[in-house]
Amino acid sequence: MEQKKCSILTRGGNRLCFDCNGQKKMCILAQRELQHELIRLIEEGMTYFICDMKCGKGLYTAELLLHLREKYPQIEVECVIPFEEYAGRWAEPYRDRYFDIVAHCDKETLLQTRYTPDCMLKQRQYMVEAADCVIVLWTPNHTLRK
Repeated sequence: MEQKKCSILTRGGNRLCFDCNGQKKMCILAQRELQHELIRLIEEGMTYFICDMKCGKGLYTAELLLHLREKYPQIEVECVIPFEEYAGRWAEPYRDRYFDIVAHCDKETLLQTRYTPDCMLKQRQYMVEAADCVIVLWTPNHTLRK
């Protein structure tokens, strides 16, 4: 049986929404909504999740999926990295989280070795084409599905 795949794309600059450690009501609601949607998809048979690894929402989503894998061992998590030094300029705590997540994912997909102006577009294209379902995290309290 072929795996059902879901890509989770993150957009917008609201990094803090998913890095607030539960301090803001909107943050908690967004995190709960995402977790509820992922659990619903898993229980409906989604087994493979593809994450964009963007600082903030992308890292949080991958961490959440790795945590959910404890309860749902059938799921697999793929990290899609647009270029080799992607997290190289991030603050150390984010870089540490990034490398920890990559180390625990089932698959790491590096799209190219160097940055190019279109590398993020290539990342999104890869993720959309690989998926049966796409979730876009656009704003702190809206999850859109295709």
